[in-house]
Amino acid sequence: MINHRLRQITQIIILYFTYCILLYSVYDIVYVFGKEEIGYTAQDLRDPFSSVIPEIAVESPIEERPVEKIPEIPVFPPELNVQAVVWGSPVPQAVINGEILRIGDTIDGAKITNITREGIDIIYKGRIFNLLSPGRKSLIEKKEEK
Repeated sequence: MINHRLRQITQIIILYFTYCILLYSVYDIVYVFGKEEIGYTAQDLRDPFSSVIPEIAVESPIEERPVEKIPEIPVFPPELNVQAVVWGSPVPQAVINGEILRIGDTIDGAKITNITREGIDIIYKGRIFNLLSPGRKSLIEKKEEK
């Protein structure tokens, strides 16, 4: 008798779950096939990168005046006498005003940035200058004489 009662309860539970699944399936079919196809369109939507905070025009309390241009003062390098240049070695060197200098050394406020066959590049007061090597100076002087 208990076995028979248990079997009836099991059948009722199975029948109930079957009914729920069937009802859900019918609802899903009606819901999916009964609707129109929905397509994504971005028109009439706001730009996600634009600010949502309204811009307020702010008047500047400071009166704008024309900026006066300061005349540029010409900068000339210090008087440096290039006496010799060693440019083919792993550590290029130059003899300037009797001192042996390398790249990165400073003389009279001018920093040496490059030493080549043509001459020496220096930075003086933020400007770049090129000091010709002694051999290049004589070539230029000979060309000017002709």
